[in-house]
Amino acid sequence: MVMFITDSPDERGIDVALLYNKIAFELLSSKTYPIFLKDDKGDRDYTRDILKVSGNLHGELIHILVNHWSSRREGAKESEPKRIIAAETLRGLIDTIKEKEMDAKIIIMGDFNDDPNSKSVQEYLVKDDFYNPMESLLDVKKLGTTTYDKKWNLFDQIIFSKNFLEKKKVNCILNMQKFSIKNG
Repeated sequence: MVMFITDSPDERGIDVALLYNKIAFELLSSKTYPIFLKDDKGDRDYTRDILKVSGNLHGELIHILVNHWSSRREGAKESEPKRIIAAETLRGLIDTIKEKEMDAKIIIMGDFNDDPNSKSVQEYLVKDDFYNPMESLLDVKKLGTTTYDKKWNLFDQIIFSKNFLEKKKVNCILNMQKFSIKNG
């Protein structure tokens, strides 16, 4: 196992990291992207960077975006704008990736400090091009990763671009050829 860790300017010293198996994943590049927040006085409020790691997973190029968004310790509604800015920043990074690679395979993961059905995730991040399997865990199965005031939250999420769910044309062609040979 190998770990890649950021050195974010977060005031509490919290960083973002990705742990991966170098037998399955070949690291090609990594870069951090800051989230620009302002405090009540208008000064920069330093938080965790977004970590973008690109590499080959079993020979296929993927991009992994690791996050740790602002906490709710000031209150969920009071701190919501910070998480919306993080979602907008992340969405901008996704758009940049897609400009260079139209059918990019992207995994978004981390501690979002918001649920899959929260405004920051549903309205600003997960569009038609992404699938969030964590949504059904919270809504249907009532499962989460943390509780507060006897209510489950699912802040830790893994979100996939929908092209992870598509079957490859190559497999379809091979299966059709096998069918033709058997029945031919």
